[in-house]
Amino acid sequence: MKSKAFSIVSIIIGILALTTTFSYPLYPTLTLGIVSGFFLGIAAIVLGILGIKKNKSKLGIIGIVLGIVTLILAILSYGGFFYILSFILALIEYPFHDICDCENIQDQYARDLCYTNELIYPFNLSICEKIQGLTEKAECYGYIAYNLQNSTICDGLQDENVTNGCYEVLNYYTSVYKK
Repeated sequence: MKSKAFSIVSIIIGILALTTTFSYPLYPTLTLGIVSGFFLGIAAIVLGILGIKKNKSKLGIIGIVLGIVTLILAILSYGGFFYILSFILALIEYPFHDICDCENIQDQYARDLCYTNELIYPFNLSICEKIQGLTEKAECYGYIAYNLQNSTICDGLQDENVTNGCYEVLNYYTSVYKK
């Protein structure tokens, strides 16, 4: 009787690798999920190959496939492919129905993301004032200044860094997306 231990462990590690890699969009600031998923994916492939070679078990193929899928997802995630997925998951976790929803979010990064999402329509400067992070606030003002084609929005903001950042964002959008 041949042992299928390598193949079974390969499947378990492959599933673990896949779940750690997929945890990345929920927590975009943590790259640990991607890195650990990548190395667990390699381990799943190696154990799957050992399971096939030593025990002639076809279960190792499942571990190999899970490992390969995990490697591909980890590489794409680290390259930014899943930024869209993380944004969708953030929408699910922090719905953007109105400004009141944003004010109830405790996490500053998520709250700033919520306020920034409110900018899509209409362009409301009062939203920028509620953003805590200076960089995010500058991006908010710069985004509105670009879309309204009104550079005076960047003038006289309460912080010099925000004013400079606003102009940087405005100049960036103007150079990249020439109207």
